[in-house]
Amino acid sequence: MSPTHFGNGVPSIEVEWSVTSGSVVLDGLVSITQADGATSLSVAAGNTVGPAQVTAEPVGGLSSVTFDLEVTGPRVPHHAGQQLLP
Repeated sequence: MSPTHFGNGVPSIEVEWSVTSGSVVLDGLVSITQADGATSLSVAAGNTVGPAQVTAEPVGGLSSVTFDLEVTGPRVPHHAGQQLLP
């Protein structure tokens, strides 16, 4: 996620996440890179079908990454302990 110009991962870098377009919901707004430079954040479908983009922007001038996603159906609420019937 946060490589140096040599391609090595950078640990302990704060990464700010944002929805740049479309209907998705992020699990948070900030993550920290691990020892290998990798980081992640969960994304859930929103209520509108269609394309979406999420951008990860490392703090400190490293290059951002944009993820292109496709929402194929609206999010269906499900609560723990409920049984879904056909």
